[in-house]
Amino acid sequence: MKLAKGSTPWVSVPMLLTAFLAAAGNWYMSAVAMASFAFMLFFHRDPDRIPLGEGMLSPADGKVVLATPERVAVFMSPSNVHVNRAPLDGLVQDIEYQKGTHLPAFMNRAVSNQQTRMHL
Repeated sequence: MKLAKGSTPWVSVPMLLTAFLAAAGNWYMSAVAMASFAFMLFFHRDPDRIPLGEGMLSPADGKVVLATPERVAVFMSPSNVHVNRAPLDGLVQDIEYQKGTHLPAFMNRAVSNQQTRMHL
């Protein structure tokens, strides 16, 4: 299974913690760390995506909540793959990063969350 770029620390810490706790004989906490490790593997997975035809694709797994010629907004639940992709073939003209909060997506104020905009 391929993992998302930059996810190694998020996956490695619970894996090492599981091994350390198991070696120390703390089986209950080792099981908790193992569950955390399994969740991190699931959350940071990066499966290959192959388009089935022509046209614009969603840039992320999840529910498309807004689609305009200028913008596509996608709500991602914890069970969705959290990797964003370019929705169209093309040459990237500009990447714009906007600092912001890290509020849960279901909150109305989540519109102020950090964002990355890719201009093709």
